[in-house]
Amino acid sequence: MDCAVIAVAEYSGVATASPNDGTNQTATGATTTPKGGALTTTNANDLIIGANYVLSNTQGAGSGFTRRVITNPDSDILEDRIVTATGSYSATAPVHPAGWIMQVAAFKRHP
Repeated sequence: MDCAVIAVAEYSGVATASPNDGTNQTATGATTTPKGGALTTTNANDLIIGANYVLSNTQGAGSGFTRRVITNPDSDILEDRIVTATGSYSATAPVHPAGWIMQVAAFKRHP
């Protein structure tokens, strides 16, 4: 079965000029611990957003992330966090049973 998923979220405080910080990453797997590919930020205080598409049940947000939405009945998650230092970040969200696609993106905060 082919599926298309579109998630829309609205955030305030994101930079209006060149808001993306780092390359968006996507990873897939068949474990119970989805992990989006690592991205490296160049700005402190970035907004990191993670989202998944699962064949199972998302159990909650990953460590350091806040759950914003878990869809019903699909159980896909939208989660976020604000970081305070540049570095390498990824998104996680435990699922059960296995099977997932996980994405992560970083956005600069408005100065």
